[in-house]
Amino acid sequence: MKSQRPQRPAGGAPRIAVLEDDASQAKLLQHWIESQGFACRIFLRGQDILKAVLRDTFDLVILDWRVPDVSGEEVLQAIRDHVRDPLPVLFTTGRDREEDIVHALKCGADDYLTKPLRRLEFLARVDALLRRARVLARDAEAPIEAGDFSIDTQGRTLMRDGAMVELTQ
Repeated sequence: MKSQRPQRPAGGAPRIAVLEDDASQAKLLQHWIESQGFACRIFLRGQDILKAVLRDTFDLVILDWRVPDVSGEEVLQAIRDHVRDPLPVLFTTGRDREEDIVHALKCGADDYLTKPLRRLEFLARVDALLRRARVLARDAEAPIEAGDFSIDTQGRTLMRDGAMVELTQ
């Protein structure tokens, strides 16, 4: 059974998780992503991002293929097997053979970019994936009120007497 991920607070910046073992490339991606007003969390090991994606809330995951311990492909498979909500995944890798691209897409990646990355194209694809996932264009549906509780179904948050209620998986 797939788990339901906790959701980010309504109105918060989209959260992006990046798996990249090259520290300088990771810093560059983080800079590009944060320059667009998005929150970015960098992971250098596959096992670390896997734990975070199953525990925390992200609106997009960017995976490098070859990283220490658990490959990007294995992380992708775990996301598709264990995360219930549609979570867009963008592969960024030096592997540019057509067979590799088709394989990643068939395994569940939503998009694929080969390195070296170009800033404007990368950011356009990030925007497109977030837009398709309806992270940037949420409907303004009114919260459901029940006694002391307010449930925001779009932002997937729960408030009690105006205070955020922390929810677990």
